[in-house]
Amino acid sequence: MAQVQPSAVYAYTGSLSGEWPVLVDNASYTITSRATNSGLPVQKATQYVYEHLQAWGLSPGFDDWSLNGYSGRNVTGVITGATQPDEIVLLTAHLDDAPWSGVAPGVDDNASGSVGVLLAAEILSEYRFERTLRFVFFTGEEQGLLGSQRYAAEVHGEGEDIVAVCNLDMIAWDSSDGPVLRLHIRSGSADDLEIAGVFTNVVSAYNLNLAPAIDADGDSASDHASFWGQGYPAILAIEDDRNDFNPYYHSSGDRLSHLNLAYFNDFVKAAVGTAAHLARPLGGAGADYRAQLEPPAVMQWSNPAEVITYSLRLTNTGSLTDTYHLSMSHNAWATIFPAEAGPVAAGAGTQVTITVTIPSNAVGGAADIAALTVVSGGSGAPVDVAELTTVVSWKMLYLPLVQR
Repeated sequence: MAQVQPSAVYAYTGSLSGEWPVLVDNASYTITSRATNSGLPVQKATQYVYEHLQAWGLSPGFDDWSLNGYSGRNVTGVITGATQPDEIVLLTAHLDDAPWSGVAPGVDDNASGSVGVLLAAEILSEYRFERTLRFVFFTGEEQGLLGSQRYAAEVHGEGEDIVAVCNLDMIAWDSSDGPVLRLHIRSGSADDLEIAGVFTNVVSAYNLNLAPAIDADGDSASDHASFWGQGYPAILAIEDDRNDFNPYYHSSGDRLSHLNLAYFNDFVKAAVGTAAHLARPLGGAGADYRAQLEPPAVMQWSNPAEVITYSLRLTNTGSLTDTYHLSMSHNAWATIFPAEAGPVAAGAGTQVTITVTIPSNAVGGAADIAALTVVSGGSGAPVDVAELTTVVSWKMLYLPLVQR
């Protein structure tokens, strides 16, 4: 998360919105528009993204589409999952913009979302994940979600298991320093709500200066809706489009000078963290995943048929927020414990409660010695073990006193 820096956010946004020339196709070019029907400008913009994905080793590709009299190409990059590659997480944004003619910087709509996806691709390319993580930049959004419609239909037709879509659209405008953002989901969709919950948990765990609001209103005004149409879970992450709408929307005034960089930077951090947690990290360059269970060993005595409760403290002693997977071994008696704990921020801790039920027919002195193992979700490696010993009390035998 610390790798998301305002200087990089600013530089990528200026490059995509024509504030200065960029190097693309081995030549200097100023991207004055990304409108789907702009011809050479949008071709250069998609090539710019492609070349960056290529430099990071993300196997980029162009996804050509033609629909409703328009044509264009989406850009994709991918980190293939290490253990569950068939489960796919998408982080998406539309690269095209408006107005459809003349100069169209489109900083907020939607260079901002595209920069969020681009920076996530750059940073997360250094890590490995359980699931496949795919970065997708759509065109044709302003003409009616055309690029994403074709893409979502294609992946559905191929039977791909898209487990989560986080779509970024307009994430840089905050005139009131609210700092509100909205997560639009469908009413009654537990899967959408779960994705939104990951986003809000990331904001909380990393202490980002954002105030996410989950709106179960089914807002379908961006590319996430194309995935809803194919039965996939998805959310739209957007600035406060209800109470603080950008007055420069779809105009040549949507420029770099009008964005709120601090808000934008934190929004990008939240997007990067959400994508990583959805894809389940296995660790990477500079990753420090550690944890400690306290106490490391504990013993309790009780009677048959009774339920014993153990309460342990799990502290994240690493440098990165982590989610821990818990497992129990060697236990013969009925044991209840959480399968997962977290996310837990670096230096923070959480309570882990385990219950053991002593069999009703257990005899005095019988014992159950169980090992609780904690595995880092970040590295995929065990980080600590605690031993829990439950012993059946001996019943006291009282003999009558006989006097002689």
